Amino acid sequence: MRVTASGVKGGRAGCGARWHGQSRAGTRRHARNAKPCASGAGKSAATFTLTLRRRRRGGRLQVAQSEAVQTDSEAYWRSLGRKTALVTGAAGGVGFALADALAKRGFSVVICDIDEGRIRAAEEALNALYGSGSAYATVCDVGDSSSVDSLASFAQDKLGDVDIWINNAGRNGGKIPLWEQTPENLAGVVGCNLMGVLLCTRAAINVMKVQKNGRRAHIFNVTGSGVKGEATPGWSAYGATKRGMPQFTQSILKEMDKYGGVENVSLHTMSPGMVFTDMLLSDATPNERKFFDILADEPEQVGEELIEKVLPIAATTDTGANIQYLDTPRILQRILSVDLLKFLAGLAFPQLKLAPGKRIDADGNRIRREGEEYRKNGVKVLFKGMEERKSGL
Repeated sequence: MRVTASGVKGGRAGCGARWHGQSRAGTRRHARNAKPCASGAGKSAATFTLTLRRRRRGGRLQVAQSEAVQTDSEAYWRSLGRKTALVTGAAGGVGFALADALAKRGFSVVICDIDEGRIRAAEEALNALYGSGSAYATVCDVGDSSSVDSLASFAQDKLGDVDIWINNAGRNGGKIPLWEQTPENLAGVVGCNLMGVLLCTRAAINVMKVQKNGRRAHIFNVTGSGVKGEATPGWSAYGATKRGMPQFTQSILKEMDKYGGVENVSLHTMSPGMVFTDMLLSDATPNERKFFDILADEPEQVGEELIEKVLPIAATTDTGANIQYLDTPRILQRILSVDLLKFLAGLAFPQLKLAPGKRIDADGNRIRREGEEYRKNGVKVLFKGMEERKSGL
């Protein structure tokens, strides 16, 4: 059985994750060896493990198995006392949406960002929605070791233990060819996306490995365009940093096995796909925006679904999962739902005003819905105080 985070794939019912670098046989062995978390896992986590073990019968699996996994993981999380998480880069976009989805489910969440004004506003918004103590904000430059150390200390002070740590912070440096990039801009992209993940993963492991709550702790590193080696013209530095994520993940998993001492920590990756955020829309042409309208979704939708996939994994002792939002079945479904001839004609002849989409009109502008606020670049404002961002971020 091939298990993925996307539900049903290739005729097989998915239930949480596909493990990096494993053959199907290896994945089956990993699933058979999956163990429920300690403290309070009981029947719920055990049922999750049994669901992973199920094989195809009569050529198919029942989709209900995937639904059972979700129900069982919810029971596991309800059985715990305080649930805690940390999300970096949470002053907007996917990061805020992930924190929101966690706080909505009763988690106390530490959120951080380099933009102090917006991260404080995000904290205020989450606490107003879900109650005092739902969110604790701090400023952090993830590419700076002392700043990350301060983040770790802040998390321990506010949360005690950390169940889920999501390294989401990232930047692309703008859509500029390499030879026009400044060294400072390149250093900023690499510092945030690569050094930031290294430093934050290191900090998370050091926080989690000494926790005594009997629960497995989980780290999720967010990937992006370029992770599979595809070209990212204009964002070559960004793509290069994301390409390193699979290798980094495999190396850390091997280090955990080889050196030991971190038996209560799991490491995974998470891919949001295309999302209507500053990173996607800021330098996009009208035609690019029309294409995005086929595959991209709002941060809230992406964050909700990703957390729905995170929680079943974080209810077990499994490690090395790769969670995807924009997976192959979803891409195919989106493309097949479009009148391609009309769409391509609209790209070639914009004056025809063909095929306005769900969120982008025929001119490539954001369709602004009544009752919602948007930034100048078309990014939806998710909370009061998100309207503007410090330049260069």
